[in-house]
Amino acid sequence: MANYRMPPLPYPPATLEPVIDAKTVEVHHNGHEASYYEGLDEALDSLSRARDGEKIPDKTRRRMRLSLAQSVAFNGAGALLHKMYWENLCKPGQGGMPSQALHQLIVRDYGSPQAFTEEFSDVANAIRGSGWAVLVWSPDFGRSFILAVENHQNGWIPNSVPLLVVDVWEHAYYLQYLNKRADYVKALWGAINWNVVNARYAYARREG
Repeated sequence: MANYRMPPLPYPPATLEPVIDAKTVEVHHNGHEASYYEGLDEALDSLSRARDGEKIPDKTRRRMRLSLAQSVAFNGAGALLHKMYWENLCKPGQGGMPSQALHQLIVRDYGSPQAFTEEFSDVANAIRGSGWAVLVWSPDFGRSFILAVENHQNGWIPNSVPLLVVDVWEHAYYLQYLNKRADYVKALWGAINWNVVNARYAYARREG
């Protein structure tokens, strides 16, 4: 039986205030994020039963496997993106700055840090429905991309490494910012943990 446990928050819920209030963090983590670990466990358990279920008609089994494979992708990606999201946030004003290597990448690929921030924010604000804005490093293309990831798993470039992850599902901000996603995204820049983003980029380049 699968049993993937949700990791604890890397800090107390009030740490991100005033950018994200403690109530939003608690509801987001204990409610929404937890559901993806539960969904992943349920999908993997159902797949296991489908493999052993001799009484399940073959046609039904094939349909079940497709649906469950999609559930694994959705819930597994949701679980991991949330883990990275919390890790790349910190107490406002204590996140450091992009490293020299990351700064050079941003200038090369986007023109300037200001242009990068504007483009990333535009992507985050324009995602239709639920999703994530993600800065990734692609070892295959030798450059970074800003991806608009719909839901948790759609819109991904294979083999890319997430560097900076921003959740724009409504549950990430609605209790505090209501429907003003742009205000949430703007405020979030003050709570980015660049030390974590720098480490991810350094690791990605070593791996590449």
